Amino acid sequence: MRKAMLLTAVAMAMATGPASADKLSYAAGGGVEGLLQEVTFLVNGLPSIYPRSEIAAVTVGEGGKDALKCQDGRTVEGKLASVRFRTTRALMTMTRKEVAGIEVDADYELPEAAKKPGVSDSPSTEPKPTVTASPAQQQAYATNKKLYKAYAAKADEQRKKDIEAFSRQYKNKWENVNREAESLAKQVDSKLHRRQTASRQYRGSESRYRNDYERLLRTDDLLRTQRELNKAKKERDKLKKQLKNGRKEIDERAETREKRIKAIANEIARDIKAGNDLNEDQMRRRYDAAIQAKGDGKKSREKKRDG
Repeated sequence: MRKAMLLTAVAMAMATGPASADKLSYAAGGGVEGLLQEVTFLVNGLPSIYPRSEIAAVTVGEGGKDALKCQDGRTVEGKLASVRFRTTRALMTMTRKEVAGIEVDADYELPEAAKKPGVSDSPSTEPKPTVTASPAQQQAYATNKKLYKAYAAKADEQRKKDIEAFSRQYKNKWENVNREAESLAKQVDSKLHRRQTASRQYRGSESRYRNDYERLLRTDDLLRTQRELNKAKKERDKLKKQLKNGRKEIDERAETREKRIKAIANEIARDIKAGNDLNEDQMRRRYDAAIQAKGDGKKSREKKRDG
């Protein structure tokens, strides 16, 4: 009895230890313990992905002013866009508005497998071989597990490439729109300041200042500059919405890939258990079809057409 209790305690420690390194607090209250996978951080409106192996600390500030401290000592200031966090039950993706805080356990040493976000050593969705499995079935189970890990990593890498390509596509346009809006805002502020200064002098009732003030009102084009500023702000808001929708589409495609790959892992495992002979090439063809998320084909056709 004592030995059984000891084994149970050891098993519980092994099951909960690695998954409880970090803490994620919900904006709605409460939180969860697990292992941070990665964060997506917006700097000047453009997203960058930081895996846990590069993160020392994450500060979720007030008013969207967040900061990320890297393992190499750098501090990145911007806005947290999303968090991928693994618990013992699931891999979660949460947006900034859903997160109140992130605590990273600095003393926790990542295993090699955990340094690849989104890839687990033993996917919970894949049925384990039974003790009655034949040597051929055991080999097939092992091949399926190997392929699952490889395609999960491939899918995660594709998500990162999609985000990087999306950022490059909009980087110059976003910077130009921002620069134009900021320049016009400075012009408006400067013209308003000159008018206020001239108005104070005009109230001194000296005719020279009065003439200067009236001339300034006629010639400084403040109204036109304000209209241009409003137009630039609308253009920036429109582009910001496009960026948000584009990132959402990328995340949805990535989630679709992940679900399809897990479904194929389950499907192949069931076929093996049922006694169906599957070689590695047959399994790969299924995974190749699964990793093509909705919209990937359309994206490829658009690239060819643009080329």
